[in-house]
Formats: sequence, C-alpha cells, structure tokens
Amino acid sequence: MSPDSLQLTLSTDKPAYRSGEPIELTLRLTNRSTQEKVIEFPSSQRYDFEIQDSTGARVWSWGGDRMFAQMMGTERLAPGASREYRERFLGRLAPGTYRVTGRITTTASLAPASATFTVQ
Repeated sequence: MSPDSLQLTLSTDKPAYRSGEPIELTLRLTNRSTQEKVIEFPSSQRYDFEIQDSTGARVWSWGGDRMFAQMMGTERLAPGASREYRERFLGRLAPGTYRVTGRITTTASLAPASATFTVQ
C-alpha cells in the first residue's frame, strides 16, 4: 500500500469553543487510488484521537483508557471511497490553543492528521 494512495484528514466541527463545550472530531480515510485497498489492523481498535496543549503535553487520548480485543482484523476500502470515524470530546479544557491528532491504527505506515482549535 503506497502512502499516497490513502489520505487521512481530521476536522473539528468549529474552530473555537467555550470551556466544557463538546468538541466533535471527524477522522476521514480516503482511498485515492483506482484499486481497492485492504487495511490491516493488529487489534479491534481502528483509530485514535489525541489532544495536546500548546506545550505539546497530552491532555486527552480517546483510546487511552479503553481496552480493545487483541485480534487482527481487516477493512476494505473501494477506489475513491472514504470511511469516517467520529468521536466527541466532553471534557473541560483551559483557555488556549490545542492540537488534535487522529490516526488510523493500521499495521501499515500511514501518517496521522492534525487540526488546531482554541478554547476561549
């Protein structure tokens, strides 16, 4: 699987939030090739999100306190198709600028995607 055949993008539903306001996260994986892609996973986890503050310190990880079945799995993605993974952050963040990073937990090398947002 060539790295440029799969595109990963991350978005939030808004660029700025009030402290305690839910933050909607969307991670989109798109097959930009003309062939079906088979994506292999080492466990039942398919994705993860992480929020870091302006110093780079991790303040939240979606998968950090979850357990996943330790069984390999695969997903197929047709040519031109996309798959979305959505989560909602419900915690309280202090005012500031944050970076959220999303990644697909595949066995292949696929660069993560990031976005920034502010809390007022």
